[in-house]
Amino acid sequence: MSRATRLVDYLGHIEQAAADACSFTAGMTKEAFLADKRTQQAVTMSLIVVGEAATKVVLEHPDFAARHNEVPWASMKGMRNRMAPLGPDAHRITGGAAHPCGRATPE
Repeated sequence: MSRATRLVDYLGHIEQAAADACSFTAGMTKEAFLADKRTQQAVTMSLIVVGEAATKVVLEHPDFAARHNEVPWASMKGMRNRMAPLGPDAHRITGGAAHPCGRATPE
């Protein structure tokens, strides 16, 4: 597999995992999310995939990452590092100021 193919694959993984996380939480309130362990697990896995793929982009394709510095690569990598060792924690997932799917975070 070529380097270019791997980059495209990593970006596809990021896009698909982010879309999955958004679809898993579509229409949910924060309270409903906090009460739904299955959705928490699914979103956590999606966030791990995003972070792992972002890590690969930064390490294996640093020029691409630098050209696209509007993407929060470090935050995406850090998210994976926070989620993977400890497993799902709804408060870690919902703790961000902005909703990752572009919606306002429910209060």
